[in-house]
Amino acid sequence: MRRTALGWSLTLLTLTAAAPTWAQEAPATGQVKGTITDATTGETLIGANLLLIGTTTGTTTDLDGRFTLTAPAGRYTLRVSYISYTSKTVTGVVVTPDKPLALSVSLSPEALNLGEVTVEAALVRDNDAALLTVRRHAATVSDGTSAEQISRSGDGDAAEAVKRVTGISVVGGKYVYVRGLAERYSNTQLNGVSIPSPEPEKKVVPFDLFPSGMIDQIVVSKTFMPDQPGTSTAGLIQVETKDFPDHLQLAFSASSGYNSRSQFRTAPSSLGGGTDFLGYDDGTRGLPSGLPTGTDKPTLTSSPAYNAAVAAQFDNQWTASQRTVPLNQGYAFTVGNSTQIGALPLGYAASLTYGSDWSYRPDEIDAFPNPVGSPDQYAYRLSSQKSIYSVTWGGLLNLSTRLGQNTKLSTKTVFNRSADDETRVSTGSDAFYGSDGVAAATRLRYVGRSILSSTLSGDHFLPSLGRLTADWKASYSEARRDEPDNRESLVLFTDAGTQTRVAQRQKRFFANLTDREVNGVLNLSLPISLFGDERAKIKGGAFVSSKTRDFAARRYDYTYGDNLGSTEFTRIEDFTTPDNIAAGLTNFQDLTRGSDAYKAGEDNLAGYLMADVVPVLKWRFIGGFRVEHDAIDLHSATGNVPPYEPLDQQLTRTDFLPSLNLVYSPVESSNIRVGYSRTIARPELRELAPFRFDDYRTSTFGNPFLEITHIQNLDLRWETFPRIGELVAVSVFYKQFDKPIETILLPDPTTTADVRPIGYANSESAYSVGTELELRHSLDLIARLLAPLSVSLNLSLIHSELTQGDSVIVYGGSKQVFPSRALVTHLKRPLNGQSPYVVNTGLTYSRPTSGTDVTLLYNVFGRRLRTVGTDPYDDIYEQPHHQLDLSASQRVLGVLNVKLNIRNLLDDSYDFKLGDAVTNSYRTGRSVSLAIGYSL
Repeated sequence: MRRTALGWSLTLLTLTAAAPTWAQEAPATGQVKGTITDATTGETLIGANLLLIGTTTGTTTDLDGRFTLTAPAGRYTLRVSYISYTSKTVTGVVVTPDKPLALSVSLSPEALNLGEVTVEAALVRDNDAALLTVRRHAATVSDGTSAEQISRSGDGDAAEAVKRVTGISVVGGKYVYVRGLAERYSNTQLNGVSIPSPEPEKKVVPFDLFPSGMIDQIVVSKTFMPDQPGTSTAGLIQVETKDFPDHLQLAFSASSGYNSRSQFRTAPSSLGGGTDFLGYDDGTRGLPSGLPTGTDKPTLTSSPAYNAAVAAQFDNQWTASQRTVPLNQGYAFTVGNSTQIGALPLGYAASLTYGSDWSYRPDEIDAFPNPVGSPDQYAYRLSSQKSIYSVTWGGLLNLSTRLGQNTKLSTKTVFNRSADDETRVSTGSDAFYGSDGVAAATRLRYVGRSILSSTLSGDHFLPSLGRLTADWKASYSEARRDEPDNRESLVLFTDAGTQTRVAQRQKRFFANLTDREVNGVLNLSLPISLFGDERAKIKGGAFVSSKTRDFAARRYDYTYGDNLGSTEFTRIEDFTTPDNIAAGLTNFQDLTRGSDAYKAGEDNLAGYLMADVVPVLKWRFIGGFRVEHDAIDLHSATGNVPPYEPLDQQLTRTDFLPSLNLVYSPVESSNIRVGYSRTIARPELRELAPFRFDDYRTSTFGNPFLEITHIQNLDLRWETFPRIGELVAVSVFYKQFDKPIETILLPDPTTTADVRPIGYANSESAYSVGTELELRHSLDLIARLLAPLSVSLNLSLIHSELTQGDSVIVYGGSKQVFPSRALVTHLKRPLNGQSPYVVNTGLTYSRPTSGTDVTLLYNVFGRRLRTVGTDPYDDIYEQPHHQLDLSASQRVLGVLNVKLNIRNLLDDSYDFKLGDAVTNSYRTGRSVSLAIGYSL
């Protein structure tokens, strides 16, 4: 027994001592991963051959032009070859077991007679550099921002991030204007597919819905191509979410923030519900069960007792409560990897984000001038306390697999939810209700928005069909907007000592909107031999889309009954009690109109054909055409009481949209681009609907008589890329509009005089001309010591002019035609939302070795037209706003990242003016946030 035990002990000791030797005998392996592209066009090359010289280890690129090589750790030379292209040898390829080496190699056509090229391998570290490489080889004039730049800037959502892009401005904190043109002239795609909007008044998706942690890059294509939607006049904004990593990536971050005007202050708020923190109302604000949600039948009768029973089902809170504003908070979690399930490769990425934020404006001004008074007299002037509790959260799940070498299948699903709980308390003067009284207004408004987008896509390479490539996408998207129980009250204080009141306007508003969109896309690309080389490509495809919208609203109103007269009260809740309604002291009315519900649909069928040709050295031609057939159907009604009169509107048109682009590259790092195209802008479904939306002090009407806008576009750009991650570009553009759609103030007869009516109308024509300058460069040109510093600058100078025409057709309950000179204040004016200049500049300090990044960013836009004035009122302009932001991050222990963001250092005010009179003014405060993140 002892010998046996001693023998086992010696054997175990020997094995333990030998273990390191055995480990050394099994050499560690590593991977080389990357992409092979065409040096002329930037297209990825499918089926390129790679070989580690001196070994038998090799592979070919897949459908994305990507490759993966696995080899023992060591230093190698890599040879890359492809038919009709000059081979390239990459030296200094170092394979390590800890992390894959990332390489990007471009091959030149053999016609360039370069001979075999040898280069030194360089690790790809810079996402900004990768984005600029794509831009250099792109077929169109394009700009963008990467996940790296978004991280450096500290931007919290896509709206904050995209305004750093050349020629981009953001209106209202969420709506993107490209080259100063309103959102109607742009398109937004998420992961390559169009998505609907949850906003009833807007065409495009509000960009504050997308948390920045989900974004891989945002690219803005500013010249129309046949494979893009024909409504991409100002630009096609492509938001790409996080993709599949080559190795395991795991990240978590938590942040907390403070605003100088919000946190730890007492602010007005609603009582809310138990699930507000999830961005959903728990039913506290919901329309009582059993009541119709559309305009099928009236809710109320002539019986006060029945009306009182209905009113008793509603929450009777009208007065704002008070609460101390807590700190803002945010969380993000991301995981991704590439793995194998049996013989099936699988890539996956998942992400969850959550954030809650409080904003408080204790001294916001809302006013409108009196046209018959002196400049300092107002029809109303209110000082407001406005607080908004915002919740935004979202999830992402991407899956990808390959069936053999020539087929790839992917799914991408994104869901985002946001909600704003707004409370506004205003006091001041209102001449409409008498000059002696002091007006007091309260608004309790909750708006929830969500977007779901799910896409299944396939990529196929068919070498037996002349190396044909095919890709397709099928997607379903859904956007929802819920506005439960928007409560607005307006009263007059008749006795400052006792605070007694006289009710003037007590309204409740409920609305629900659902947009659904189904898309199908097929693209075919066939390389064509030209002069013995594949220097041409024919691309064609088809697009089909079906969009539906359901909208329904209800309106309720409380007014004085016959027995109450103008009785005074101390609380608004005392006026709206069911007992008062049952006694006939207060009237409770259903004011839902026929136009408060509508159904609409839009079907779009398109086909395109284009060619991408490199006819001679240094020249590239991209041209073709797109044919779009679009049909819009809208079904609504008119009238204030049943039976409602049906109102149906159809807008059908087929458009031929050509596009021509020429690229001249005098040297490999520089391009001169020239482009021409024709595009269109269709009225949005909401703009055609006769629905009237009351928003605090305004009412917005749709216009069923709007016409399509046609636009001609010219672009010229010179760009050079001195080094990786650097850029200098100068652009000039011109756009001519036929029948542009504008937002204008409507004449008073369209609605009651205590609010300002707004509507949509076609003008005669307009043009926009501008220039853009962009610079990204390291300061090591000045001195080597400044190598960690880099500067970025983009400047846009734009001039536009609109001609109104002889008449204006508007809708305010019926079709109305007004002579332009009798209605519009300025027959020639800038386009709505057009800024004469937009400036973004930044200074970045970056040391990758120490993990230190510091960025200082400045943004300003010129005054822009917000609402077109009608006689006797002038136009309303948003004044220039200056913003200065600082972001600093530090990597700690290799896996932790600490980030400090200081936003809006200047705390410049947002001002809107009608002539010299201020109609709206507020400040948002300085914000400080600290985030700690962990990543593998």
